[in-house]
Amino acid sequence: MFAIFLTPSFILDLQDHELEAAISQAITLDQILTKRENYFAGTKLRSGDRLVNILIVPGHDDESTGAGYKGLREVDLNRELAQNLYTYLSKESGMNVVLASDNRGYSPIFKKYFVRDKKKIETFIIKSKKSFSRKMRNEEVGLGDTTAHNTATNDVVFKLYGINRWASTQKFDLVIHVHFNDYPGRAWNKPGDEVGFSIYTPGKFLENHEISKQFADSIFKELKKVRPVSTLETEKDGVIENHQLIALGSNQTLTAGSVLIEYGYIYEEIFSDPEYRSIAFDTLAYSTYSGIKKLLNEKPIEKKYEIISVTENKTTPNNLKWQYQKALAGMYPPLNKSLIDCPATGYFGECSRGVGK
Repeated sequence: MFAIFLTPSFILDLQDHELEAAISQAITLDQILTKRENYFAGTKLRSGDRLVNILIVPGHDDESTGAGYKGLREVDLNRELAQNLYTYLSKESGMNVVLASDNRGYSPIFKKYFVRDKKKIETFIIKSKKSFSRKMRNEEVGLGDTTAHNTATNDVVFKLYGINRWASTQKFDLVIHVHFNDYPGRAWNKPGDEVGFSIYTPGKFLENHEISKQFADSIFKELKKVRPVSTLETEKDGVIENHQLIALGSNQTLTAGSVLIEYGYIYEEIFSDPEYRSIAFDTLAYSTYSGIKKLLNEKPIEKKYEIISVTENKTTPNNLKWQYQKALAGMYPPLNKSLIDCPATGYFGECSRGVGK
């Protein structure tokens, strides 16, 4: 099921010059927290002043499928994890959550929008690039981005900027792009050397930098309980600022707080088996949800796994659930060990015995 978002007509009627002015005024965390206060106080205000609007964007689509490994397509993993995240967030009161796509492709909202507003999106791209380029020249600064990313096709560029424009016109507060990582030079049928997650957030010259950094830091604190931070040299800090990723609002094209999360490398073993992947994705979605709740100064629901038994010296789904349960409680990995030394894979060996049953 796609999430349905009914948009007030006054937002749809924003003119291009009004949108351009609005983009320079990014959302703040205080504004989002005020919405939560209004909602829980039962204040009779329009929905835009009471509901926190969150857009989840699974990376890639069926034309541009992203990374791949032994039959796995990144787009499919992105959609699966995004659906898990949508399930957690959509149960929260006072949150309007929209999923941009699922295994059927883009939602009807976006399919229609990309066609109906094609010319407006193209104009928006041109104007935004010119305006931001002029600002950077006037301020005589360099952006300083160091992490390499694949060059997007024209169609992907159009859709990503289109999503930014849509999210801004619809007054969205937070945008989450779901991805899995890879790196250049890896043989397509062999696992690579790098592991772990990273979160990309807008650089300091973008107006949505502050709220996005707060957003990223909150999610990072939760994800690092269950996943190692990326071992790739340029991602070792975990949260990386970037001005050029369109998903984050490059060229000043997004008012919302935005993060792009690389949840892991596509060839990591935990993502290959559907049963283990299902447990991992549920946990990663829960951790992301927890980060959002804590950003809002709210307590997330407690995560409990149904664990029948654990089996020593074996790799089992129950062992994996046990490891995640302990990790969320801050008890795994054992003292003086990291998730690089003791990854949560479902194998109950020395690392798990170091925690105790």
